[in-house]
Amino acid sequence: LYLKCNRYRPRKMFLYIVLCALCYEANCEFIQTLRDSDVLSPNVLRVRHAHEDEPSSSDNIRELRSITESNASTSTIPNVEVIDLHDGHYQIQLDWSGKGDSDTMVILGSQPGMNSTLHVSHDYGLTFKTVTLNVSDNQTARIDGFIKGPVTYQLYVMVDLTHRALFVSTDDCNTFQKHVVQFVPSYISFHPTLEMMMALDSNSGILYTSANLGATWIPSTTIFPGQRIKDAIWNPTSSLIYLIVRQLNDTRLSDVYETDINLSTAQLLISGTLEFLISDDYMFAVKDHPSNSESLVLMVSYKQGSFRIARFPHSSEGQILTEKSYYIADTSEQQVFVAVYHRQNLSNLYISEEEGISYSLSLDNVLFDDAAISHNNYYNLRALQSYKVIDFHKVQGLKGAYIASQINTANELESFITFDKGGVWQHLVAPSRSADGKLHICEWPDCSLHLASQFSLSKYYVEPIYTRDTTPGIVMASGYLGASMTQSYSNNYNLYVSNTSGATWREAIAGKHYYQFADFGSILTAIRQFTATNYFEYSLDEGARWHRYYFYNSTNFVAYGMLTEPGEATTVIGIYGGDFSVSPHNWIMIRIDFSEVLPRECAKSDYYQWSPSENLIDHECILGERETFERKIASHLCLNGGEYEREVNRSICPCTREDYECDFGFEEDDGNVECIPSDQYDVQWGIPYPCPTGDSYTISVGYRRIIGDKCVGGEENDFIPRNYTCPVVKDSVQLQNSRNNSRGEPIIIGVGESIQFTASTIYKNGIMFLWYSSSTNRTISTTDSSKTYTFNKAGMFFVTVSIVSNVSSIVDFNAIKVYDHLTSENYVLQANNANPLIGKQVTITAFLPARNEFIYGDVTFDWSVDDGSARVDSHLQVLTISFTTTGRHLVSALARNSLSTISASTAVEVIDVRSEQFKVQVLGTSSVRISWTQAPALEYVTSYQIYYRVTNSDGPFRLMVDLFPSIRSYLTTTLEADTQYQFQLMATVNSRAQAASDIVNITTEPLVLNSPQNVRIANSTINSYTITWDPVNTPYVFYQVLVYSMNQYFDDVMAALVDVGTSTNYTQLRISFIPNDLFVFQVFTYLLYMYIRTKVQTCK
Repeated sequence: LYLKCNRYRPRKMFLYIVLCALCYEANCEFIQTLRDSDVLSPNVLRVRHAHEDEPSSSDNIRELRSITESNASTSTIPNVEVIDLHDGHYQIQLDWSGKGDSDTMVILGSQPGMNSTLHVSHDYGLTFKTVTLNVSDNQTARIDGFIKGPVTYQLYVMVDLTHRALFVSTDDCNTFQKHVVQFVPSYISFHPTLEMMMALDSNSGILYTSANLGATWIPSTTIFPGQRIKDAIWNPTSSLIYLIVRQLNDTRLSDVYETDINLSTAQLLISGTLEFLISDDYMFAVKDHPSNSESLVLMVSYKQGSFRIARFPHSSEGQILTEKSYYIADTSEQQVFVAVYHRQNLSNLYISEEEGISYSLSLDNVLFDDAAISHNNYYNLRALQSYKVIDFHKVQGLKGAYIASQINTANELESFITFDKGGVWQHLVAPSRSADGKLHICEWPDCSLHLASQFSLSKYYVEPIYTRDTTPGIVMASGYLGASMTQSYSNNYNLYVSNTSGATWREAIAGKHYYQFADFGSILTAIRQFTATNYFEYSLDEGARWHRYYFYNSTNFVAYGMLTEPGEATTVIGIYGGDFSVSPHNWIMIRIDFSEVLPRECAKSDYYQWSPSENLIDHECILGERETFERKIASHLCLNGGEYEREVNRSICPCTREDYECDFGFEEDDGNVECIPSDQYDVQWGIPYPCPTGDSYTISVGYRRIIGDKCVGGEENDFIPRNYTCPVVKDSVQLQNSRNNSRGEPIIIGVGESIQFTASTIYKNGIMFLWYSSSTNRTISTTDSSKTYTFNKAGMFFVTVSIVSNVSSIVDFNAIKVYDHLTSENYVLQANNANPLIGKQVTITAFLPARNEFIYGDVTFDWSVDDGSARVDSHLQVLTISFTTTGRHLVSALARNSLSTISASTAVEVIDVRSEQFKVQVLGTSSVRISWTQAPALEYVTSYQIYYRVTNSDGPFRLMVDLFPSIRSYLTTTLEADTQYQFQLMATVNSRAQAASDIVNITTEPLVLNSPQNVRIANSTINSYTITWDPVNTPYVFYQVLVYSMNQYFDDVMAALVDVGTSTNYTQLRISFIPNDLFVFQVFTYLLYMYIRTKVQTCK
């Protein structure tokens, strides 16, 4: 068994990894992934070892090979050190101190029930020393884990849960200060920017805080006596702490309080929450829905503001969408990506505006791991974050780029990528060649590249997508080429590399691998995953060519992970694993230094300016600006160096449609071009209420700028909301129309029709009329109080008039729903079966020319059958009926909307393939003859199928035989005697529909099996004998002979059972018999399951 290496977020500025090696002797019972800054609890890993008393050894590390492939020059050979840690623990926790300013590496080997071992290196991992920490003079500490200071990289806290002791080092583990505490520090966390600590005792539910690095602690019982603290979260920008306190009367619910490091006072922030989470500028809380027990609500606070209910689409395809669980996917770009679990097999990805309140659909049917949701009782928001249950990856180093997995109609995964924050999602372009240079034929829609993400990592331990802010453009991932990705592909992943932020890809190495960057992406490394090996591979030109380095003298090394210093600035990479041929297990570190591979520091001429938009079609700009990054020319062997600062240039672009997404209440049309009103949202249009005099309000034209987009000018005015001033006097202006619609009701017209609008007002002089129609997206200023608009396309539109004077403006508007006329062109009825069976249901669907129902408005369908042979009771678009008579039937449907009526018809030929006179004749104990007459519509029958079952059994009918339609009888001889059976004949039509006959019941004849008679010796010599018997008059009878040999010189009895089939004699040959041997014969008859013995015959 092998366990993955877990990478953590780079903003923590250190790499915090738990690696577990499980040899074949060990049984892993439970493994829990840790959050960064968390401490290992005693039950994180329980391992039972079968050879506890065996000495630890690494004798297999002998001579090492430094061999590269023939195409690798000697200048590309790295410096490799194989370091035996002499540590047999099954779990290690590792930290690489600092970011270019420290040479310290810390490794903790631990295992429940055993003493821990702390290894510290101060020379970048070349050598390690063992550090012993003592609780007392005669008691060694058992370190369960450690945490790292996020501000001061030299700050470490070692945690001993057994002895309730903390060991604090402020000088890179050179010295330690011991603090014994009076609680169990189950969870310890540093403040992200201040040297403050808090610890939670999960046994007592008491939180403790410390402002002096653990020397003294303040308990939460000072403000919450008798109440359990469920969780605690730091405010990232201040010293405040948010306490999640369980309610006394309902332990499902918690109240969130705001307090400080001294735990002196607490102020209620929000009550009755199920879960609470902070991410960047947002706070999220989940609460029960006030009126729907099957749904939840998500509360959002932006920049410490008040909590408001998040608004999502309320329906999809006519079904109400409940919200059962949420996953906060990303908040890093002043916008919220959230996945919502609506029901089984339906989870959608939504994106918000800046405040995180109003959400629009970004990608439907995303992967949301049901198992993780069930594990956390649906609403556990913060716990779900640690499980990473959604396949969603932010491509670091590039704004607006994300990769996600969608579940298609076949319940398989497909990978999509976006470069504009979900405005457009597209399949990943497959590489043209394989890793060995063979041509790939893989083009969308039949084939594309699919990448492993968090789901594949959690289910199959496949390494997920890997990107870093320090290496813009470089992406490494495990992937698969095909139409989609299913579980069966979990072992067929290869390593893929992109140097264009995911726009283009190359297949780098075949098979599963761990992988890592170094020197800001100029060095890529990989080693095989879950496979014994003795080499790793690396590339110095962004994955175009790969070199192989053999570092071990046998192929028994198994890697458990790779890592490098945070920031990817160093040239040193570490591989951690063990030799599986050595028992017990021992940790081995492979330290790779590429500093000599890159012989010189890069000069200005070694760099070029690269823009992500160069590789994107129709994307000259990304989020309103064109970014260019300084990148090293891939073929130049030079070192960026730890002090390298990448040059980034930005220029602003003019605004286009790509800089905008659909506003809340709108959705893209079928061509993904325009944003049109959607019936999936609960939106109130028009003048808000109240609208005080002097205030203003806006009406969206369907678009909102993508948060973070920097575009200026261009087509900007076509997409910005229209701003209006609240009326001075209620009803001081009224917009009337030529259709005389009631005020407040939308006007319904057809495409191409015109309406005259007239503004009436109490004001007479010094006024100007500003007419605006969303159908033309233009504002016209005039002194005319009337205006005629013609609407040439379907949709929801607004006509607004503003009466402007020198003191104020007054506004009124009309809403217009423009529907298209129904036309007979392309209006068809289609049956799912043109030849339905009599009495069987057939589904007939009315297909309209366009899929967007808003084009036609509400459409009803009036169905009829020409001869009344079927009952019609439906006004829906789909009709399901059955017919009681055979022959041709004409089904018609009138489609009506508010403007027109059209008709279409389709014919169905109802057939009857049921066979009459279905008979089953019993012929004996195991035989029956089955017969039937010809079906009335034999030409439609593709086969006859005979089904049967034992009458008294509860099981289903089983298929006995599948016959050609020309056959009228069938003989079976495989039944059991004296058994009741049921038979049924199925006439199959086009392998889909079946017509069943009546069920026939029969009983086979009882079996009469006689004993063999007249068993006798037919022939006997000194070395052989033959026995024979009269045949039994029973069909299909078989015989067995049992021979006993009772030798007078032995106490035991030897016997042999011989199967002679249908023969009625048996001969035994021997070279010689022992004198006075006694033989006893018995002959059996049997019919598979029934035996009858003969009388005993003897021969001396």
